[in-house]
Amino acid sequence: MTINLTNEMSAHKELRDAQDGHDLEPQPIIHFPQQNIPPNKVAVELVSFSLVFGVCIGACLCMAFRSESSSRVWMYYASWASTLWAQLAITAGWGAVELTTDSHAWTVYSVGILIGHIEFEISRYFFPASKSYAYISYIGFVLLFLGQVLRSWAIIQASRNGSYPPTSLDKVEGHHLLTDGAYRYFRHPCDAGPFYWALGMQLLLQNPISFSVFLIVMWRFLYPKFQAEEDTLIEVYGDEYRNYRKRVGTKIPFIP
Repeated sequence: MTINLTNEMSAHKELRDAQDGHDLEPQPIIHFPQQNIPPNKVAVELVSFSLVFGVCIGACLCMAFRSESSSRVWMYYASWASTLWAQLAITAGWGAVELTTDSHAWTVYSVGILIGHIEFEISRYFFPASKSYAYISYIGFVLLFLGQVLRSWAIIQASRNGSYPPTSLDKVEGHHLLTDGAYRYFRHPCDAGPFYWALGMQLLLQNPISFSVFLIVMWRFLYPKFQAEEDTLIEVYGDEYRNYRKRVGTKIPFIP
């Protein structure tokens, strides 16, 4: 019994000495590679899948109900989903900024789209005759389509020129004033596109109230934004931009 106890005490002492580093050699630390996907990438892929899936479900529901109202609502949300998907695709392929779903603009547009749908349902229930002008919906669809094309065209063109408009007062090597392509017809095509897209969405549902609200809110947002950007452009390009501004307008009401 005494021998066993002595042996156990000796074993414990050897173990303590080993743990203190007397007999053990230092062991290398093994770092296992992390295979985590960046959260932004996961969010973007999830949103992209949800948009495509939502459009498909909407098409099935539209075919099931086969009514003009349901077709218009489906077209409304399909246009919204297609625009968001196009924004993800264009930004991923040509955008100069990091692709992410964390955007204040996404929230604002989403709330505006939902409010537009609410107005449509209320007015359709109480004033069904106000939704009987099909040509207005056709005009709205063309307007929103052209708005998205204009924005995508401008983003692709601007991406070849680095960040545009420039964020500093120093000219970057290879950076030049854009005056061709979309910028030949619109002084701020990246903003004019969403402006007309938003108005077209409300024309699609024949929403006079939401149309007016979008018009006022976006004008109040764009007017000071254009002034700030153009002050920077004048500092960078001087008379070159002043002459360009005289030739090309914004094509947005009450903003020369």
